[in-house]
Amino acid sequence: MSLFALCPSCVRRYGFCGLLAVLYATRQRIPRTERAVEKILEVARRVLHLKKSKWTHSQPQNRGGVNIDHILTLLRASHCRYKVVRHKKTLLRQWLCNHVSQKHRCYSEYIIYITGHVVFVRIFPVIGKWLLYDQSGVVSHSSHSVWKRKHGALKTIRHLIKIL
Repeated sequence: MSLFALCPSCVRRYGFCGLLAVLYATRQRIPRTERAVEKILEVARRVLHLKKSKWTHSQPQNRGGVNIDHILTLLRASHCRYKVVRHKKTLLRQWLCNHVSQKHRCYSEYIIYITGHVVFVRIFPVIGKWLLYDQSGVVSHSSHSVWKRKHGALKTIRHLIKIL
């Protein structure tokens, strides 16, 4: 379970994985109640200049869903430095295994837009050590069996954003 625990009803009700990744990247407070999630959705809607009916009348699992352009706009609005990284089309599992197999000089963070989902990944300067964040919590490098089933390891990376 994450240090920043989401309320269980929010995890099941909303499709706000992209907004959650932006919150992790900008180091903002993660919502713990449904009311806090509603406030974040409202702020994001205003920043993105979306009509109120865009999210309020959409199906609950799509509520708060954002695309890559929306994520970049939210990062710019929160004055977060980032870089869109070019990459070969690979599976998330392959990219992560290749990326963490070498020792990095510094700590790095990524927002990874995979097919149908967005995750936030922290890579540490130790070979093979990483954390993956999404709506269902935090997954570490040592929990491969859980990560393969739940967190989109077999999905293709569409966009890769490095947080600077």
